[in-house]
Amino acid sequence: MGGKSSSSSSSSTTTVQTDERIAATDQANVIKIDGSNNQLTDHEAIAKAGELALETINLAGQVAIASVTQNKATTDTLSETTDRVLTFADEQARDEASRTLQDYLPYLLAGVSVLALTGNLKLGA
Repeated sequence: MGGKSSSSSSSSTTTVQTDERIAATDQANVIKIDGSNNQLTDHEAIAKAGELALETINLAGQVAIASVTQNKATTDTLSETTDRVLTFADEQARDEASRTLQDYLPYLLAGVSVLALTGNLKLGA
């Protein structure tokens, strides 16, 4: 009973080298992701956002100034119109009083004349 037996064993080792350096050209943004708390800051985008905010504030200021100017012009026009209406109403009231006096003046003079002719008009105290 004996037989022939053989055995062999082999092992191999593989070595892999990685380069984890980050390089970029032409103002490219590069990020190394190595976990859950990764952040990329684009400084140009932040600068543009600041410019946009400043432009928005400037436009809002211009709108506010235009609104105040328009409101003042409207208030001035309203004031002038009110003055004209009051002046017109006052003139009409005076004219009406004058017309009333003119309408009744002949009757008033006739009455005074009748009193004077009848001797019932007494002047002075």
